[in-house]
Amino acid sequence: MQESLSRWITRLEQTAQQNASFVQDQAVIEAVKKGRDEAEARLLINDFRDEMGHRRHTDAFVLAWRAGISSDKGAGEARALDEKVWQALCIEDYDIEGQGGIQGIDVEGIGSLTDRDSVGSVEVWTEVELSALHGLWNLGASNGAMRKRCLEAGRWLIKNLQPDNATAHPWAVHVFVILALLEQNAEAEHYAQTLVSNSLVQMGIPDRLSAHVLRDAAEQLGEWRA
Repeated sequence: MQESLSRWITRLEQTAQQNASFVQDQAVIEAVKKGRDEAEARLLINDFRDEMGHRRHTDAFVLAWRAGISSDKGAGEARALDEKVWQALCIEDYDIEGQGGIQGIDVEGIGSLTDRDSVGSVEVWTEVELSALHGLWNLGASNGAMRKRCLEAGRWLIKNLQPDNATAHPWAVHVFVILALLEQNAEAEHYAQTLVSNSLVQMGIPDRLSAHVLRDAAEQLGEWRA
């Protein structure tokens, strides 16, 4: 299992590195993690756009999370569940139990994390579900019940929502890799493979945001292994 996990970590890291803008972003993030001034990272967070000029509500929170800094960029704007989860990741010393978890998520529940009626089309639903799952796994690092809920949601996604329904962002790929390794689950392996492949369709390489998603997934797999 460890060998397969190592291959996945390497694959996700190397795929992310194909995007030159990401490589520059990553240098800024790593500098902050080594104790450098946060000003450049906050400029990156404030100005971030993908190659199409798009910026989502979650982008600032994803980048702040990756840099290990707090961010109130977009605070109060979170509406969809994934936005709420990623925003929680950027609250310093967030206590998932003391804060009552994330509004709208039943840790003891089964099935999807979100209700399609709350988000609209199947494409949007899939994107929100996967993005929320990715962030929730990160948020639940010290919460066994939350991690168990994430695995349950991953199983539900495999059976009910194809990754082709989403946009090209490979959200939660690490969760499906973990399911594949823990359960010898070929469907989970295929789901993870499809998420990565989809991120390469439009440009031949991952877009800027997708590269960050891939690198974060690789880091989460590394922490899970440790």
